[in-house]
Amino acid sequence: MTTPASADIRVRVLAYSPDRLLPIQSVSRTELAAIRDWATVLWVHIDEPEAHGGLLAIADDFGLHPLAIHDAINRDQRGKTEIFRNHSLTVCNLIETHRDAEGEYTSDNVSLFLGKNFLLTTQFTPEDCLVRLRDSLEDPSTKLRQRGPDFLAAVILEHIITAMLPVIEKLGDELSDLEDSVIESPGNATIHMLHARKRTLLKLRRALAPYRESIPALMSEENPYVSEEHVKYFRDAYDRAVLAIDLVETYRAMASDLTDLQINSVNNRMNEIMKVLTLISVVFIPLTFIVGVYGMNFNPEAGPWSMPELSWPNGYLLIWIVMILVATFQLILFWRKGWFRNGR
Repeated sequence: MTTPASADIRVRVLAYSPDRLLPIQSVSRTELAAIRDWATVLWVHIDEPEAHGGLLAIADDFGLHPLAIHDAINRDQRGKTEIFRNHSLTVCNLIETHRDAEGEYTSDNVSLFLGKNFLLTTQFTPEDCLVRLRDSLEDPSTKLRQRGPDFLAAVILEHIITAMLPVIEKLGDELSDLEDSVIESPGNATIHMLHARKRTLLKLRRALAPYRESIPALMSEENPYVSEEHVKYFRDAYDRAVLAIDLVETYRAMASDLTDLQINSVNNRMNEIMKVLTLISVVFIPLTFIVGVYGMNFNPEAGPWSMPELSWPNGYLLIWIVMILVATFQLILFWRKGWFRNGR
């Protein structure tokens, strides 16, 4: 399991006991062994794909299972929990608050190896999502300093899930703004923005859904690395995950409703346009007929039935009067039927 240069590998470690704290620092395998002698909790954190060689280097020291290591270094691994002989593994999918060059929210995987007196965490991005949590360990009166690695794992889980809530809330605010746009000015730009929000919500759903299974698996009796007194803290993390999932589902339903509203709004606008054009066409059809009839080239001198109206001195005026009366009659008829009212 070790690599040829494993002795030179250095990993970031934070260790503590109720009365002693080793702030996070880079240590060698030899120094790591010495720290394990006194630390109540040993927290090793490995980030970036290149640094995962450190996980392979210390795997034998902690008895890490090869399958667990494979899952931890697989960026596309779906969230889950598995129990092994010397530790448990929980893979946590995370949607981060910052965006990439294309404007999409970035994603990451955080893996937790929980053992008797240690916790190993790995992630793929160099931005450490657990910095704020580490800062809280400097206070010796906090619960983190007084409890074991399982309590730390529960806090990390809740921290990861809570970190996704701002993304969900922001999406909710954006959907509320889009609702006004859909009603006031539906168009291609609005539908593209709606589809982008729906894609992000789908990513969030895929990231959060596995917590419904992975956290209960951590709390199960088959997991000897979580004490009974700390199960309630995992339950708090589970409740937070359920809340996040419910919010995502609510906003997904809202996005779908807005998409339907967008389509209906565009169709209604098209129907209004077609209605106006139809009314104009209907009004001009009889007028076009009249003009067409009297545009025929018959000679009124050829006989009494050969369009004698062309010889009338007031024929032009009479034709205009007839056309105005026909158009007015039609408009009055359409108005009485309510065709000029909205929603009819």
